[in-house]
Amino acid sequence: MRPRAFAMLPLTGILLFVAIVVRADAQESPVEGAPGSASLRLPPEFQIKIAELNAALERAQEANDIQEQVAALEQMGSICHSRGDLAEALAYYKQVLPLARSIHQETEEAKALCNIGASDFALGHANEALDDFKQALPIWQKLGNRDRIASTLGNMGEAFRALDDPEEALHFDQLALPMYEASGNHAELARLLNNIGLAYYAMHDRKNALAFFNRALQVYQTAQLKAAEATTLNNIGGVYNVSGETQKALEFFNRALPILKEVGDKQNEATTLNNMGVAYRRLGNIQQALFYYNEASSRFREIGDPVGVTTAQKNIELLYADRRNRATLDDKATRNN
Repeated sequence: MRPRAFAMLPLTGILLFVAIVVRADAQESPVEGAPGSASLRLPPEFQIKIAELNAALERAQEANDIQEQVAALEQMGSICHSRGDLAEALAYYKQVLPLARSIHQETEEAKALCNIGASDFALGHANEALDDFKQALPIWQKLGNRDRIASTLGNMGEAFRALDDPEEALHFDQLALPMYEASGNHAELARLLNNIGLAYYAMHDRKNALAFFNRALQVYQTAQLKAAEATTLNNIGGVYNVSGETQKALEFFNRALPILKEVGDKQNEATTLNNMGVAYRRLGNIQQALFYYNEASSRFREIGDPVGVTTAQKNIELLYADRRNRATLDDKATRNN
């Protein structure tokens, strides 16, 4: 999944922070679809693959081969998820679950629950996702699969964050942290460190937020994961911005921006442009703030993000309100003289 933006801090303009989000046990991707129509939207090569898997599923059903049915449904769910048809993927994963339970395949059952949870989460159903992950966790614990335990704990943390419960998010993230540190999986470790930083930020603990964002940044740089590095640079800049260290914030935003352009991440490029506008507004540089807000609005429109467009437009409105207020004050001062 792509990183997800959170709108925060209306006092200084709407600043955007970025979390790196829920991991599924299948291939992951964004965008919502409707059940029963995946094959119509998939590229030809995927339509062929889905048709082959449907044929395999029918043969497995005729032979009452539950294991093969599970395999076919999982692959169809994975293809739909990877192509962004989340509702269709969810429908396939939900068919897997009772089949896995019927043959007491606990690994397949837990995988299905995690995939259902990831699909529910991506569709905006955080409560349902949390319930799915809670069901999967004791199964992974029973099986002793530390990688899956860690990813499920991290996903529960992300679900709590989406439900605006940073304390619970932090609790589950911290349970997962030592497992990720021991795993050697740099990308997942840094993802978790970034999200712990977000939890601390939401709890108004900027010192710890910066500490964890900086730890995440070091891991991303070591692993040469550029897009995620830029995401974390943006978050560090955001903390400095609301802490009143605006020039330092702009340093980090300016480091993030060319990386995002290089990797073609327009979503987070737009987020960073918006945040640069917030910083320039803090500095009283109205023209630069307006330039970056307009650039952000344009990028958000390009990628079809109405929430981002609204955020940038509200920031422009705040900017014009500043200008009107300033003009009123100047006029009053002139008359008093």
